[in-house]
Amino acid sequence: MGVPGFFKWLSLRYPHIVETVKKTPRSKTDFLYLDINALFHVAIRNKKFSKKPKTPRRVLSKVFKEMDTAFSVCEPQILVYIAMDGVAPRAKMNEQRSRRYLAQTNQGSSDSSNISTSESFDDNSLKANHEKGSGFFVPVDSVAISAGTSFMQSANDAIKFYIYQRLNGKAKSLQVIFNDSSVAGEGEHKVFQFLNAQRKEPGYNSKFRHIVCGGDADFIMYALLTHEPNLRILRPGTNGDDVVLNINRLRKHILHDMVAPQLTAEINEENIIEDFVCIVNLLGNDFLPRLTHLGETRVDLLFRAYRNYFNKYRTYITNKGGFINMEQFLSFIKFIGERKFYTSSSTSNLKPAPVSEVATRANDYMKTICWALQYYSGDCPSWKFYYPHHKPPSIEEILKHVHAEGFDQTFNADTPMRPFEQLMCIIPPVCHYLLPEPFHDLLTDPKSPIIEYYPTKFSSSNCKAILPFIDEKVLSQAMEPRSSLLSPEDARRNDVNGYVNIYSGKNSTTYPTIYSLCMARGGNSVFPANSVVFGQLFYGGPMRISIVSPINEWRNIYRNSVVNAEYRLPNFLGDSSGYSNSEERPNANVGFFTNQHRSLFQGNASINSTSQFRNDGTVLLGNASNLRNFTTTSLRSHTSIPSECQNVIFQSQVQNRTRPVDGRYFVDQNVTLN
Repeated sequence: MGVPGFFKWLSLRYPHIVETVKKTPRSKTDFLYLDINALFHVAIRNKKFSKKPKTPRRVLSKVFKEMDTAFSVCEPQILVYIAMDGVAPRAKMNEQRSRRYLAQTNQGSSDSSNISTSESFDDNSLKANHEKGSGFFVPVDSVAISAGTSFMQSANDAIKFYIYQRLNGKAKSLQVIFNDSSVAGEGEHKVFQFLNAQRKEPGYNSKFRHIVCGGDADFIMYALLTHEPNLRILRPGTNGDDVVLNINRLRKHILHDMVAPQLTAEINEENIIEDFVCIVNLLGNDFLPRLTHLGETRVDLLFRAYRNYFNKYRTYITNKGGFINMEQFLSFIKFIGERKFYTSSSTSNLKPAPVSEVATRANDYMKTICWALQYYSGDCPSWKFYYPHHKPPSIEEILKHVHAEGFDQTFNADTPMRPFEQLMCIIPPVCHYLLPEPFHDLLTDPKSPIIEYYPTKFSSSNCKAILPFIDEKVLSQAMEPRSSLLSPEDARRNDVNGYVNIYSGKNSTTYPTIYSLCMARGGNSVFPANSVVFGQLFYGGPMRISIVSPINEWRNIYRNSVVNAEYRLPNFLGDSSGYSNSEERPNANVGFFTNQHRSLFQGNASINSTSQFRNDGTVLLGNASNLRNFTTTSLRSHTSIPSECQNVIFQSQVQNRTRPVDGRYFVDQNVTLN
């Protein structure tokens, strides 16, 4: 969601940063990013369905059509990154909880007559489908579009089918990374985490063109903080036409408005942009309310205040890496207060907090701004941290109780909640059926040990539901005894160990590498030397011969040519090689994998001993060289080489070892053999 009304304000102030798709000259992009949760929301709420049953075919057709439109408008050349919301940080859950409670209150009761799977069913059968996860179905309302529900599990499968369908069709030269709802994190955060990781790699090409599809105002914050010069945002317009937001143009306007002309020659532009994102948080976002007395979406107020502040102090509010210079930030807030850069009136239905809580609230507010800036800039600094107050502090309270010296901007390392724990934190009692049956009474039974967290009546203020904050430890204690009652299928749905997949069409640059992993049935690798995508590849299962359609109305895919692997970011710290950190890894500079069945050498490997070769198969990829202490009796093409892997040649023997019965030694044709 982001800052309320932010995009509207920007588009009115800077009309030249926005163009409708119809008026924008069609140009190809290198990387396309899709955050698709919003597509399911739109498809389920579509007014065209108001008098028609919302069948799986209609909903999926709507989602797939929107994705096809993005493909058509943007014409991606290298990679498409598709993300869905997984378990969110706790800081976001409170906003999700408020929104879902208010939605159910406004909706009153759901009309299940417009909801169906491939066969019609009543509300009870809908709940059974949630519990059994039986195929793709359309939920009663969009509350089900939350990580951990059966619907999201089936939505994941539907998007995978879409990927296979397109890569087996006209998009054979593309690679698609799919980060589904089983992986923790918001969709938009996943997208920009990937983009930031690519930008940090030495071989990254700054001329690449990027388009991100999504309508949340948060996208603008993320995009500005990448400092990517060729980034645009494709988002839905108010009149039904999609619009393109040019981030580079926006960046120039922000610099012009925030800094006096006589100072532009001596500024660090990236610092100014990061200062802008920092101070805009004072207007509120998904993680904390707007600062008391600041008018709605008064970005112009902040522009004027910052311009005057910077002209006087010539110092930045932020430091590199998403950290705040707290002394300067407090000076800026003081500058706003002294010069009355805010409205004089504020209304609230909330009772004033006791004096003893004022200091805590002020410090928690500033700590949350620190969390938000770090979150927008890179990884999630803490999954469990959140702003534990309904009311924001005033400027006077911040200046009185927050002290720059010793202000802690670090967060404890922790892990995300499990999917069912998140559902317990965000859904109202009426939606208890989204959870497995063992947890239902925790939300509805008056004798439940946590029933106080699920009120049926509540007040609201500034379009926010005033609800009790859930104590995570108390919640876990209540859920733990019931977890043993989960079916195996539900237990898998509650797993937090999801992983990201990459899919390669048969004409893409990564196809031979991933195909080799599939054939070896194990191993890991990096992207080949001719690839412009950075990351790590791990065996993700054998190549699938056919792909089953998510609904009966559509045909299955036969003679599949798409391969897939597990994808991890270049800086991923985990180790799937089987070696502990204390053990000496074999002499391979980029990547090495060995297990009971295969060995794989990747990149600039220097292999000095034949003991590193296993009897049942060795895979050599990339620019491996300086292979010593073995003889090569012959290098020849093999009749079983697939047409997609003509650049791979096979070595028939290594130091008189017999070739494996069910495998071959794979050697890239660029390898130098000594």
